[in-house]
Amino acid sequence: MKARFGILAAVVLVFASCGVKEDPLWENVSLTTASQLPLGTAGKSIFLSVNATGAWTLTLEYPGVPWGAAVKPESGTGAKNSIIFSYPENTGEDARSVTVVLTAEHAMPVSLNIVQSGTKGSGPVGDGKRGYGYTVAQAAWLELPATSADDEYEWFAHDMDGGDWNRNGGERNYSFEYDYDSYMALWVAYPLNKSLGTNKLTGTSRTDAWGLDPLIPSQYQQSLYSGFPSSNTYARGHQLPSADRRLSWNNNASTFYFTNMTPQMHNFNEGVWAGLETKVRGWADTADTLYVVTGCTLAGSTTTTPDNSGKDIPVPDGYFKALLMYMPGSTLGIDGYRACGFWLPHKAGIGNNEFMNYKMSIDELETKTGFDFFVNLPAKVGADKAAQIEAQSPDSWK
Repeated sequence: MKARFGILAAVVLVFASCGVKEDPLWENVSLTTASQLPLGTAGKSIFLSVNATGAWTLTLEYPGVPWGAAVKPESGTGAKNSIIFSYPENTGEDARSVTVVLTAEHAMPVSLNIVQSGTKGSGPVGDGKRGYGYTVAQAAWLELPATSADDEYEWFAHDMDGGDWNRNGGERNYSFEYDYDSYMALWVAYPLNKSLGTNKLTGTSRTDAWGLDPLIPSQYQQSLYSGFPSSNTYARGHQLPSADRRLSWNNNASTFYFTNMTPQMHNFNEGVWAGLETKVRGWADTADTLYVVTGCTLAGSTTTTPDNSGKDIPVPDGYFKALLMYMPGSTLGIDGYRACGFWLPHKAGIGNNEFMNYKMSIDELETKTGFDFFVNLPAKVGADKAAQIEAQSPDSWK
């Protein structure tokens, strides 16, 4: 198992919103510490720093039973560098953690995860290879592919405000399986229908709030404030499209997290892929719910491109969508469900409307990508019917 924490002088989780036009007061805030993490077992205190212009508050959130950490002051205004984070001695064998959450005016919440070592060392704390997410999905949503504790990836889920669904207990927005080594999500899974904002006549407009995902430290993310500046070839390609989340500013801004991006050829991003995204929204508008998995494949990738910080980001060799439609009373599926997959090679020259040439059954898509899709469907319809749905010919999708 890889180490969850390096010797870090600071852990910074910042939500940065660039190019935001809707709210001129929207600001970037940060919460940092210059102390070495993880903390030792002895009870001591360290300083935290808040960078903000307006009023702010700090709260502590524990993954389990509170163990006595404290911050002082808990609120303030403007930048402050001498906030005291105090913690008692840890006499137990296991490490323990707490998340300090900064809530400020005109900004998304940001958080700082602090780990204190136990007598056996610093980790692991909880469930995870890096310790920021989960080795297996913490929900049984229909859109979810299989997750495994035996790989190097972690599962994360956002609520409709862009925060941590599992911690905040809010309505689910989307979830993803993250590959720390490639700095990208291998897939993003989400439900889709009119009520979630696919109708462009309602809800918010595109925010273009490019920024870091608050759930993962910045060193494990792409830095794409300026896109991919060393090349005019690649766009910041959304996996969950902006147009699929139009309910609110926060709801749409969460689709601009860098964890939702991959380097995607401009003509592919703006051409055939955009055409498929539009078609998927059209299907969702006619259904009760369309469960979507969007992702990329890296097995055949031979190219990298640098991000703004110089990290080499692999360029996917293909992109896919796995679709599970629920439409009660439909004669096209089984118990109201039907499914279809798409895998498109990541290359120039595919016509904008040629995506239907790349449709396939879910079984075929699983063979192509190596992912096991819709693993919670058998609990809804039974194993036999689920197998029939995944083996369905995609010809009914027109």
